[in-house]
Amino acid sequence: MDALFPPGPQKHLLLGNAVAFRHDPLTAMIEAAQNYGEIVHFRFGPSHAYLVTSPDTIHYVLVERPDLFDAQPHFYRAIQSALGHELFAPGDGVYKRQQRASALPSDWLDAHSQTITDSVSDLPELWRADNRADVFQTLRESTLKTAANVVLGEAVTEALRQFASAVPNSAALQDRRFKSPWTLRLPHADKAFELALERVRQRRFRPSGAPDALSRLASASVPEDEIAAELIRLFHALHETAAVTLTWALVLLAQHPDSQDELHAEIDAALAGDEPAAAELPQLGYAGMVLHETMRLYPPAWLVCRQTRRETRIGSFFLPAGSTVLCCPYIMQRSPRYFVEPQRFLPERFSESFEKRQRRFSYAPFGTDSRLINDSLMREMKLMLATVARRASVTLSDNHPVGMIAAQSLVPKGGLPLLFHERAVPESA
Repeated sequence: MDALFPPGPQKHLLLGNAVAFRHDPLTAMIEAAQNYGEIVHFRFGPSHAYLVTSPDTIHYVLVERPDLFDAQPHFYRAIQSALGHELFAPGDGVYKRQQRASALPSDWLDAHSQTITDSVSDLPELWRADNRADVFQTLRESTLKTAANVVLGEAVTEALRQFASAVPNSAALQDRRFKSPWTLRLPHADKAFELALERVRQRRFRPSGAPDALSRLASASVPEDEIAAELIRLFHALHETAAVTLTWALVLLAQHPDSQDELHAEIDAALAGDEPAAAELPQLGYAGMVLHETMRLYPPAWLVCRQTRRETRIGSFFLPAGSTVLCCPYIMQRSPRYFVEPQRFLPERFSESFEKRQRRFSYAPFGTDSRLINDSLMREMKLMLATVARRASVTLSDNHPVGMIAAQSLVPKGGLPLLFHERAVPESA
């Protein structure tokens, strides 16, 4: 029977590999990929799962043929995986999803550059002399303020915090974490979606004409449920994803002073003493390299889960309907097959000349998020990183280990204090 499946770790008779995944799924997947290759077979109870870590396969699942896969676990298809054939064969047209252009222009965030930089500049804990700040929690507060303002047009209130705390558990983001295919989701349990939908309806009833994303989207001829889902993904990107990525960027810069010096030189030359603004974004090329290299090492979508809708071929193997497919950019982007010195922080690998030599599809830090969300996130992070680096250099606090937890994002473990040292800002020209 095992000859029908790709290689994989030994399995418990009843539980399969569930025990190994219970506490640390990332470590279990890293070890399996090292031992068994770029497609690995797991079993969770009676249902099957496959870890894929090659660029072509991940691109096939997430981009080339998304019509063959579901983004959320489905109980009956998990049964099919156990039995190895179709029990409930769907019609060909049931799962087609309409792709709509966003009502937001690509440069919509540029009008909010002052709001973004102010959210960082107004944080006093970053600018006191040699201050020791928990940078992740500090930046989470800053990006919460930014996302509330530019996405929803709201101030940070208790109601807004309740919405933000519900967002990571929304169905719109459920492909960003490992979940058993036996997990059932109840539609009414999606609190974030309900709150987002309520905001969409209120804004359509009382248009504000404001430049925030909600006002722009609510005025478009797009179904309310699609707007609510896009708001959730956009809010999560500009809040949680931005805070996590900026935290790791500052940690990596603290560990690599030469790269930090290069960033400071670029910012001093580009800004000439001024606060960063949208007009300076094209001049912040090295800042963009730092962020891309950070997301190579700590991809926001470190794991993207899919489930086969019907029997599907991956490489030389046929996956039964209902099988879980675990696409892991984290493992792919740290593989020596695709990156020279993959564990090394080297922003220059994203320079134009260097990037052309990279393997196609080997860099996929966002999974399948829209280009609009990815571009908006990069603009926000470049503005925030430039704001911090313009005013301060960072070093690691002594004797504090740098660890992470692989949850929906790769978050710092136990807080992450950094020392901020205020820099002399060059005078404006």
